[in-house]
Amino acid sequence: MVDKRSHLPNRREYMKGVLGAGLLTGLAGCTGNVSSGNDTSEGGSGDSTGGDSGGSTGEGSGSGNSENWKDNADLPITWLTWNHGHFSDWLPDWSSAFEEEHGVEAKWLDRPADQMVTFVQSRFQSGNPPNAIDMQSTSWVSFVDQGGFVPLDDLFSDERLDKIPKATREFVTYNGKLYGFPHFQNMGYQMHNRPLYDELGMDEVPRTTKEVFDTAERYVDETEAEFGLTFLRYGFGLWQFFANEDIPLVENGQAGFNTDRTVEILERLRQLTDDGVIPEITWTSRKEGQASNFGAGKTGMALFQGSLYRNVESAGGDWVTPDALLMENFEGAPFQVHAFFISATGDDATVTGTSKFLEVAGNRENQVQWQKQVPNPVSRTDVLDEFLNDDKWGDWRESNPLLVKQTDIMTKALEEETLFIPPRIPGITEAYDVLSREFTNAALGEQSAEKAVSNAASEMNSIIQ
Repeated sequence: MVDKRSHLPNRREYMKGVLGAGLLTGLAGCTGNVSSGNDTSEGGSGDSTGGDSGGSTGEGSGSGNSENWKDNADLPITWLTWNHGHFSDWLPDWSSAFEEEHGVEAKWLDRPADQMVTFVQSRFQSGNPPNAIDMQSTSWVSFVDQGGFVPLDDLFSDERLDKIPKATREFVTYNGKLYGFPHFQNMGYQMHNRPLYDELGMDEVPRTTKEVFDTAERYVDETEAEFGLTFLRYGFGLWQFFANEDIPLVENGQAGFNTDRTVEILERLRQLTDDGVIPEITWTSRKEGQASNFGAGKTGMALFQGSLYRNVESAGGDWVTPDALLMENFEGAPFQVHAFFISATGDDATVTGTSKFLEVAGNRENQVQWQKQVPNPVSRTDVLDEFLNDDKWGDWRESNPLLVKQTDIMTKALEEETLFIPPRIPGITEAYDVLSREFTNAALGEQSAEKAVSNAASEMNSIIQ
């Protein structure tokens, strides 16, 4: 196998230097667990619960992957997830399947979201990061830019990579090279309290930012709703109102949103908050507060990640049923991809062994298992198509109507390319956090919209340039 990282002198020492500093902010759990952030499990291999490990799928490996990696790799192969501790009854099966197929141990590590950044950074500082690291959104870009992860194009077969949706693959591509092996994906949806929505007598759900704001006001004015709209701000959630109108987050290497229309949208958000149409908790909570607010049944509309409906169910009680939740796409909604990235600190044999593990983790059987148990669609087109259309999954579809609905919406949105994919440039996660902070301050009346937009653009430019 060709060493694609030979330009990195003394790889472990190099990683200590360039990746030891604070690079990333804003990781967020998005698998829908109600107790998000409280798990601190460090799992071993677990016991396999049966099923084909994927070795006979015919998907194969990329070029240069010979079996002698087992004799030279640093073992065990370690793989890190975050906020997945509540899947400990079945997720270790991935390690067991890998061991069964290759006779090599794999060890699962998991951390809560609020520990994820510091944990990864500390492991890079020590020169011993996990071999495969689960990351979402743009949190991986600064690591790639400084040589922390290896490109994957030659580690997996074209047949396997062709099963990744086009937009999903684009999301984890940087400077023309694939760096992430997608694990699952998520997006923002508009959710309506259907009994309240029916009172409005609307022919269709709102499709533009202005229509969303106008509908929110109508909920308060014309129905029993106490509030009209809540939403998530993290993970580019706030940006959907601007993306819907094709306002660029970044353009020509600098902030592209310092426009009159950006100010107008932000002023409308402030007015809706002042009028009580948007509850203040929208601006002060990460996600649980918004889920509880919508789940209480007195808010007409929410713009949430699909996985959050389980939090809504937990908070909402008996009224929250598939029939009572109307779920649709909102063009410009944030798209999130969870993918595994392979650490560049490993030698060729370890990198090859890690890619072998990811082949098993991402094989058809394990992706089917994920799709059946987690409210986030997988990143394999064949599995998505099977779950939506194959007769043998008819009973499952009948039992999981909301997951089927969001998977169908996502599949179409991916095909139609209506989702917001953030620019993959170093510092963009930190820059967006600055924007979210400044815009939140404006929405709460702590500064003017003009000042917030100007401040956010100036700070973003200093970060990304």
